[in-house]
Amino acid sequence: RAVALRKLGRNGEALDDCRVALLLDGGYAKAALTGATVACQLGLFSEAASLYTAYIALSPEPQQGVGGDLERVKQLASDVKKAQELRESAPDRALACMRSAAAEAPDSAVVRLLEADIL
Repeated sequence: RAVALRKLGRNGEALDDCRVALLLDGGYAKAALTGATVACQLGLFSEAASLYTAYIALSPEPQQGVGGDLERVKQLASDVKKAQELRESAPDRALACMRSAAAEAPDSAVVRLLEADIL
């Protein structure tokens, strides 16, 4: 169901579905992978990193490229955290940190709100 919701652009609902599926069955690797993908699209990079990590731990043969996705979202989470730390003292640097997050999740309300807060 989460995949169908994601394809319909209902990413928040898709992520909620993945969270519930993982609560009901902590070994459901596909829910972790779908949740990670959707969390990234929503700009929830720390949650995406946690879900990618769970997927890798749960899957006997993780899909190729997931390790790279994990590293990418960890870097994005770090960039967002750095932007939050810099927003008062160095807003130009904070916005520079947000560029990669905005490119990765262009429709993310989370990313847009942080950008607006920096401005």
